[in-house]
Amino acid sequence: MIQKKALEIEVASTWTTFLQRKALLVGHPFIGLLIGGDGIPFRPLQGSLASLLFIDAVSIFDAATATQMTEEEHLKLYSLKRRLDALGEANKLLNAGACHAIRERRNEVAHQAIEVTPVELDEAVRVLHGELQSWQVVGPLPAYEFHAERSAARASDKPGFSMAFDFDAGVKLAGGWVLRYRVTQDIE
Repeated sequence: MIQKKALEIEVASTWTTFLQRKALLVGHPFIGLLIGGDGIPFRPLQGSLASLLFIDAVSIFDAATATQMTEEEHLKLYSLKRRLDALGEANKLLNAGACHAIRERRNEVAHQAIEVTPVELDEAVRVLHGELQSWQVVGPLPAYEFHAERSAARASDKPGFSMAFDFDAGVKLAGGWVLRYRVTQDIE
């Protein structure tokens, strides 16, 4: 039982990190340079990141299936399809059909270089999170938000530079930073 609880904690932690990365990487259409709170839209990058995150989400979910069966069962059922079939038969899935559809889509994305949209990623995350929550591995879906800001101009701390701007970008939850990157741009 201790080993199962440790796995649940590991899955919950990994899923939290995934959700924060998702908010950072596809939570805003302006990925790249942040200039005065605005940015340069680069939608091809957003689609590629959404696709990689989609694959990651399904991989985390696959690992989480081990929390719902014995180690022997998990090893015996060597594919996600077989694991989903077994969990569906045991009534341990809220929506086995949606889980299989997400698994099939992940296979298309991974093997045929097909992109998913951020909206499609959001829907898959909603379904997978619901399953994890029903297994009591995670709580309610947190409302992570991408946030970026630029400070007002200030005197630079560096010799030879007249002013500087501080740029913050990251992820907030309930108004507090949970993932934050800070960069200073000094101007002559």
